[in-house]
Amino acid sequence: MIAMAGGPERLMPHVKTHKMAPVVRMQMDKGIRRFKCATLAEARMLAETGAPDILLAYQLNAPMAEVFVDLQRQYPDSRFASLADNIASAELMNNLHAQFNTKARLYIDIDDGMHRTGISPDKARALWTAMQQLSNVEPAGLHVYDGHIRDADLEKRTLQCDEAFAPVAKLAAEIHAPEVIAGGTPTFPIHARRQRVTCSPGTCLLWDEGYGTGLSDQPFLVAAQVLTRVISKPQEGHITLDRDIRPFPLKTQLPSGSSFTS
Repeated sequence: MIAMAGGPERLMPHVKTHKMAPVVRMQMDKGIRRFKCATLAEARMLAETGAPDILLAYQLNAPMAEVFVDLQRQYPDSRFASLADNIASAELMNNLHAQFNTKARLYIDIDDGMHRTGISPDKARALWTAMQQLSNVEPAGLHVYDGHIRDADLEKRTLQCDEAFAPVAKLAAEIHAPEVIAGGTPTFPIHARRQRVTCSPGTCLLWDEGYGTGLSDQPFLVAAQVLTRVISKPQEGHITLDRDIRPFPLKTQLPSGSSFTS
């Protein structure tokens, strides 16, 4: 992961795949200092582990915003940030931080086609300008997650990713964004080739069979393998194992409607 990014300073790995302090410490031992998370519990885990830079990639509303601000006060040695895609949410964070004379570091969450959260690039410039007027907000840059781009063919995935990112790059240049955090694991090798983009892959930390098959261009190792004995193959697409363990997928495609028996 570090080699693909060109150095640990270009990485902000997501912890949602593993949620484990020992894995975070392993990354910190390799020089990674910045981390992304999806929940307050993950943010607390990172702070307790001593992560210097923590992005909660989520737009916070009351009462969770209050909990997040309190978490920052509990761990002053870590630098925190979160997302906003509208001025009301930015104002909420501004007002909470005003009580303590601190600043909320906010990235604008950009929707580049996934349509789950975020604001379109053409509307984000006005939001950036409005955030700059808030006395207790530090606009930190842009955040874009393109999890909908996951074509198995790298060439097609690259074309889709570049097309979706073009308006983001244009916006970043126009507003002189301090930073752009982009992508997940499927688009990681594409964003890694860009200049001045921070990459935030997550699943590559604990690679699995599904990603390994669907993203064969990425050279990560499967996190774990389970060895067991097959007791019976009662019908095509079904196997029975000798212990009550979680079943694992076969290498071949199962027929529609098939299942495992354990």
